[in-house]
Amino acid sequence: MTTMQRRFLGTTRIGRGAFLAVCALALTFAGIGGTLAQDELPTVAVGSKDFTEQIVVNEMVALLLEDAGYPVERNLQLATTAIVHQALVSGDVDVYVEYTGTGLTAILNLPVESDPQAVYDTVQAAYEEQFQATWLEPWGFNNTYALTMRQDQADELGITTVSDLVEHAGDLQFGGTQEFLTRPDGLPGVEALYGIEFAEERGMDPGITYQALDEGQVDVISAFATDGRIPS
Repeated sequence: MTTMQRRFLGTTRIGRGAFLAVCALALTFAGIGGTLAQDELPTVAVGSKDFTEQIVVNEMVALLLEDAGYPVERNLQLATTAIVHQALVSGDVDVYVEYTGTGLTAILNLPVESDPQAVYDTVQAAYEEQFQATWLEPWGFNNTYALTMRQDQADELGITTVSDLVEHAGDLQFGGTQEFLTRPDGLPGVEALYGIEFAEERGMDPGITYQALDEGQVDVISAFATDGRIPS
């Protein structure tokens, strides 16, 4: 996961170098704060997608900026990747946290790549060229997609891996975000790699997937590996 910032060439927006420093380490804030008077600091618009992790991490960005003295405009829960990306490109959002894999496949429409550094290098260069947007340094943790089931059903069917799931998928209902249903590193990639085929695939808002799973509306959902609702 990395933070991505739109680079503005005008003088009404925060400069690239300063903003890189602000986002890099809280420890640099004291030094930056002394370079501009409080009333000279520009307002920074922070965006996010519409699921919990996005809201939390981008609120963290907003709080860090405010702690450094910058006025912040919060544009959280803007919805999908495409909408937040367009807000960045159009200048309605100055900064938000994005995922390199999402940038690679969902925005740039490039093939899946397993090497994290190669993915970062690719999106960094392409975003600079196509969108004049700057990827900052990675935050140091990885949030991958995962397939999730209710524990009792998984135990009953003897499913502990995706390979185990293949045998039973024809009798199971799958629910996932629209993005996961179409991304090459989402369900299409799982289908291609494992030959898995569910009885039904349903596109769902990310906010209701766990509820649908808990209520038995679906049997398997797309999830994020860092989600606190998944028992360790």
